[in-house]
Amino acid sequence: MGLSGGEIFIVFLAILLFFGADRIPEFAKMLGKGMREFQKATNDIKQEINNHTQDIKQEFNDVSTTVKQDIDSAKDQMVDMTKDVIPPAEPTEPPGTKWKIKYEDKNSKNNDFSI
Repeated sequence: MGLSGGEIFIVFLAILLFFGADRIPEFAKMLGKGMREFQKATNDIKQEINNHTQDIKQEFNDVSTTVKQDIDSAKDQMVDMTKDVIPPAEPTEPPGTKWKIKYEDKNSKNNDFSI
């Protein structure tokens, strides 16, 4: 809902007739002060919100870092604890190598079988 040029002219004319020409500068000055105060209050609120969100972000980052460090420390402790309990895996032969299996067969002279 906007005001057209004609409507604004009628409003100013009504103010001029109602208050007189000498009071219009006072109203303009009061209107300017009011707009400045509103702008200042809006900026203060924005600044306050930004300050609080920065504090929250910093706290979240601190907690996140602490949790990551605790998890890494727990992993390291688990590795240290299980190092003696679980033997390391023995190396396996690469795929495609032949295995020799010995079996006993009394009727056969060659007891080696290759896969």
